[in-house]
Amino acid sequence: MIALKTSGNTLNMIFDDLLRLRADNGTHIMPNEETEQSIILLGGSKVGKTTILGVLKDSLYCRSRSQYYILTTSPTYEKIGGLCVIDTPDIFDRQNRLSECRITKKGLIIKKQEIPFSNGVLPLFALVFSLENGINSSDITALLHFKKKFLCVSRKMMLILTHAEEKTESQRHMLLHESFDESRLANAKMRSFFERGVLFMGCIRYESMERCNRQALLSEHCEVLQMRAQLIERCQDNESTKVVLYSEMRYSFRKFHYLCCCFALVCIHSKKNRYSTKLIKDLPPGTREDPLEVPEKHECSTEPFRNL
Repeated sequence: MIALKTSGNTLNMIFDDLLRLRADNGTHIMPNEETEQSIILLGGSKVGKTTILGVLKDSLYCRSRSQYYILTTSPTYEKIGGLCVIDTPDIFDRQNRLSECRITKKGLIIKKQEIPFSNGVLPLFALVFSLENGINSSDITALLHFKKKFLCVSRKMMLILTHAEEKTESQRHMLLHESFDESRLANAKMRSFFERGVLFMGCIRYESMERCNRQALLSEHCEVLQMRAQLIERCQDNESTKVVLYSEMRYSFRKFHYLCCCFALVCIHSKKNRYSTKLIKDLPPGTREDPLEVPEKHECSTEPFRNL
């Protein structure tokens, strides 16, 4: 929680109320220390990766104006209960490609900095996208490039959409369906790529705090508590904590790719045979030998040999 600087005690009183309400409803859960899990936050700059880390530590986290200009330049590790959260630098280049990001059996490499996998065990991966300005064409291009790079670890992948503190749960679900119904994302089956689901996150807004807007702060904090609890529960549920080795995922991906190639070859061969049969049928009568027709059986005449 940031330091409060006001001309009076109004804001301090509001935050005291928020703390009291948070304690009463019991929604400010912390990650279970007995359930060890790591999650790597991926995405562009200023999309809210650091904010997610702050909110996981404290639901009353509020990013100050000076923090808008601080960029993450190297991976940072933060242990919150049993959850290790790894914040990362911007993974996209100017063309929204991942030219300086690659995944290996040993770890994830971002701009020549490696985040190692413990004994080859895959952590959770979360692609973070901001809803502040909506999802535009450039964002869609980045999503498609990201899927291509991380397709082999989709079983451990989730999407977190940030700046959702002013939206209710129903509004968030409506926005989610509208976003994935976009033709390019629908054709790429983007939603199924995020096998660990799509979640939302936000934080109380600095503008609400500056104006001492009690109603806005209460509403935003209520939504933040709900989104925060859902993220923690998802990170530590049974499916997320299953041990998955990179070698297993890579083998499964190669096997799937091989089967797809075989299926494509069979389809091409089948289509070629149908096309050849059509060409034969289109030939004029008497100039074709139709393999589908059984030739008439002709008996050999013995009449010329009877007079011998």
